[in-house]
Amino acid sequence: MIWLRDNTQHNVTMVLDDDVLRCLRCKHQPEIDFATLDDALDVDIVEHLQLDGDAGEFPPDVSNDCGYEPLGECIDDRDANMAAPQADQIIDLTTQSLELSRLSTSRRQHQFARRGWLDRTFDVLAYGDPNIDYVFETASVPLVDEKLLGRRLGTFAGGTAANVACATSRLGARVAGYGRVGNDADGRMLLTANDETGVSNAFLRVVEQQTAAATIIVDASGEKALVYAPMSGEPVDEVALSAALQQSRLLYAIPYDLAEFLQVTALAHAHGVAVAIDIEAAVAPTRARLDALLECSDIVFMNEGGFRATSDAEIAVEAIRPLLDKGPQLIVVTMGAAGAIACSRTAWAKHPAFPVKMVDATGAGDCFNGAFLAACFKGRTLEDTLAFACAAASIAVSAVGARTALPTMENVERLISDQSVGRG
Repeated sequence: MIWLRDNTQHNVTMVLDDDVLRCLRCKHQPEIDFATLDDALDVDIVEHLQLDGDAGEFPPDVSNDCGYEPLGECIDDRDANMAAPQADQIIDLTTQSLELSRLSTSRRQHQFARRGWLDRTFDVLAYGDPNIDYVFETASVPLVDEKLLGRRLGTFAGGTAANVACATSRLGARVAGYGRVGNDADGRMLLTANDETGVSNAFLRVVEQQTAAATIIVDASGEKALVYAPMSGEPVDEVALSAALQQSRLLYAIPYDLAEFLQVTALAHAHGVAVAIDIEAAVAPTRARLDALLECSDIVFMNEGGFRATSDAEIAVEAIRPLLDKGPQLIVVTMGAAGAIACSRTAWAKHPAFPVKMVDATGAGDCFNGAFLAACFKGRTLEDTLAFACAAASIAVSAVGARTALPTMENVERLISDQSVGRG
């Protein structure tokens, strides 16, 4: 860990070596030449705070959340005697405070939290085409060559990245979508749905194609199966994407196309943007594919199927933490009714799902991921962040449709409070 002080401008810079924790809240953003410091020290400049007086004095509106003591001289991790944060302390990744970031590794280096980073318009840029969901209910999911009677439950706005965008926005983050919709009634419905949940359509293009669609079959237990029909692919527009990234702090994506994903994440990191991904079994069916995704991601969400696609191990800290060696700061594995487990290099947490009646599991994982990110932006501890996400996902399954029951902050806090009272 390194603290730096500019004796002329009274600036202090903190550099974290490989951690996902941040410790100090600060409203200031002093001018500082990050490039010069970065080159001189051969480290990534993560964040800084401004002192009003001598080194070691915090201004009145800065709180020292984790008990670190600022140092007036430049020290490095060879002679620093500084206690590490406790496992349950702050894990958040972006706003309103000193930012955590992807830090130096032997494989690659890049910086987050450059000058102006805190002033970016959007907390999350959701990368991917939204789609329409056609939802049907049957007693069970049909087998090969089997015909079942069912009923149509409705047509809903959907799309994995778009669902995450809406969930995150409903919980207070500033979110924009990036992708395409068709010039048709379905496309117009999706744009309207974003407007209603506060997601910006500034980077969504209307094109002369049919809007992407999914047919979803929900059985009596609320579990689902689906068929997805995407829009035709096209090359990444690096100019347009760069314009969107320059206004964003974090990119959320589903890495179905590895070549495209590598191109997109390289561009994101070049603009100082963190990358969060969701890995399902179809996304990373082999360990080589999984490793390639981990190497260019900062936060990784995996469902149980995604984890088990490349591992026979029990879902536990001992099995998850080695995956962090490939590059991510944080890995979160969801386990349906069993809840979820989150693991960083220095902290971990596990939380069960909240007991609710499940009506439709469509979009539950998307809501979980969006809620987790929204809680990170609020500076919650890892344990609280995981509980918040589990509660949000539990609410989301209480109605038909991926977004029908997306909760607000008040909904989630009420459920957590009610469960706490019940346990008491």
